[in-house]
Amino acid sequence: KKERKTISKHQQCLKKGFKSTLTGCTPQNGSLSKRIDRKCRKVETQLKSCEYTCPSSAITLTMEPLNIKKEESEIATFTCITTVPKPTKIYWQRFVLNSDGYKDITELATQDINPSEKGWKVKSELKVGPLGFYDGGNYRCSLLEFPATAETFLAVKSNAALTINPLELKKEESETATFTCITTVPKPTKIYWQRFVLNSDGYKDITELATQDINPSEKGWKVKSELKVGPLGFYDGGNYRCSLLEFPATAEAFLGVQTKPKGNNISYM
Repeated sequence: KKERKTISKHQQCLKKGFKSTLTGCTPQNGSLSKRIDRKCRKVETQLKSCEYTCPSSAITLTMEPLNIKKEESEIATFTCITTVPKPTKIYWQRFVLNSDGYKDITELATQDINPSEKGWKVKSELKVGPLGFYDGGNYRCSLLEFPATAETFLAVKSNAALTINPLELKKEESETATFTCITTVPKPTKIYWQRFVLNSDGYKDITELATQDINPSEKGWKVKSELKVGPLGFYDGGNYRCSLLEFPATAEAFLGVQTKPKGNNISYM
């Protein structure tokens, strides 16, 4: 009695060297031929060549590590592991939520990935650094032709310290006030000087005073920035702030300006 056995195209594809753990692959553009095994009296349908695609649910994408904490100036390394049936591209992005609740997305890198003959599992690596405080956020890898994505979170601890001297200063009109901001930073950056007072509505009226470049020496990271204000008028009084361009540190001081109106009544702003 003759028996007829049809071998699925998917099985034939696997027999031709595709060692996949995926299921539900559908061959396309295959050519068939029949061979009669007279000893076993079976007719087998063979696939001489095959190309096949897999449903998107079969594609996997994972990222390591899932959450990472680093300090400034260190290097963060992310690895994206995926199973794909053919060469493609992988995209790396970083995103943070802005004040409006929308994602600010930064394109970081595009890499070609090519599964080897032994299997479909491939890795893509992304290195970020030396890190700054604002490198923190969500990192995502995604595939060009497949809907799979993977995400992780990076937190960056700031090492920047910022102090201002003196914390409180009282001067008379026509004198000069001097503030010194001392900071430790791992790389050249900018320092901003501002003055602000509370207006009648309770909001801060901010005045931009100066922007200075600071560059830590080879011997250490401690640098100073100096601001001179004067000759002082009564309305120069208020709060003075120094802040850094790429780091969250800020420091504030108060300046009171003494004036002597008619009647010798002393007033401070």
